[in-house]
Amino acid sequence: MFLSERFLLNMRKLGYIGGLAGLIILVFLLVGIFSKSILLEQDITINRPAKKVYYAMLNPMKMKEWLVGFEKVEALDGFLYGPGSRYLLTFNYGGHELKVLQEVTVFEWKRELGLKMTFPHITVLTSILFDPTDKGTQLNIKNKISGNNLFWKSLTPLLKPWLQDNFDQNFINLKQFLEKPHEGNTPHEGNTPPEGSPPPEGRP
Repeated sequence: MFLSERFLLNMRKLGYIGGLAGLIILVFLLVGIFSKSILLEQDITINRPAKKVYYAMLNPMKMKEWLVGFEKVEALDGFLYGPGSRYLLTFNYGGHELKVLQEVTVFEWKRELGLKMTFPHITVLTSILFDPTDKGTQLNIKNKISGNNLFWKSLTPLLKPWLQDNFDQNFINLKQFLEKPHEGNTPHEGNTPPEGSPPPEGRP
């Protein structure tokens, strides 16, 4: 039985569509093979001294004020805030719980903070430099983001604008929170850790 011309034409079209879909998938996967990570950068000045900014970023009681979706943090192991110490952060986005493993990689009081954040699908290496200025503290933030598998290595570069907006918003929130009048420029005695040292045990 001979196939109709229309049937052959439709099959040819399906072949073109299938080939095009295969090409798109191939290009998508090649992105993941050759693009190892993306870099997000942000500079923001907060009208508060470096010790207050640094302390606020590490204080679990204040994290909910600036980290979008933050619920709680649990210490897992290591010296409090020391390099290598690990924490489990819990976030909630629209009713969906998200667990994130955080490891402190650099701790230089009032100068630099380094973090490794392991999400279910991506890993974020964060470097934050604290630069005192006449107006307070300028933060230079760099986030190096990589997918945890080939699919997410390919998808992450496509999500760069969305990821940039989300990371930026956290530090905009931090600035707005710390610059509120009730936060003040001079913290009360005993609310910040000793000069040149991390916060003591039991007081984040």
